[in-house]
Amino acid sequence: MNGQIGYDGDQAQHNVVLLTEVPEEIPAADIIRQVDGNSAEDTSAEFTRHLEQRARELAAEIENLRGWVLLNAQNLAQAVAALQERDMINATDAQQALSVIDSASQPASSGGSSPAGADGTKAFLSGLPR
Repeated sequence: MNGQIGYDGDQAQHNVVLLTEVPEEIPAADIIRQVDGNSAEDTSAEFTRHLEQRARELAAEIENLRGWVLLNAQNLAQAVAALQERDMINATDAQQALSVIDSASQPASSGGSSPAGADGTKAFLSGLPR
């Protein structure tokens, strides 16, 4: 297998938008709880009470689910932002390393005791985590 591991930040951001839009399309708890029915007869009234109870339970579950989805969408957005920030830091580090390599590869100047770029290389290498 010769593939790269990576992420598509634009796709992840699109998914965050989808996750936050879908819960808004679900009816509000007040609408779900509303049950209209015939309460003139005992059997009909009992069934209507049963429907009302189940509608309240469903509304509560939907509110929990809506909160869970929004929390996960926020977490996904934060993870994407952190990955993008790390990607920028890595790109900057790579650019600095290339700069040091380029300066170290230049011919030595005639007046110095150390090769050109050696001080920059030492400074760069001392700043790297061990």
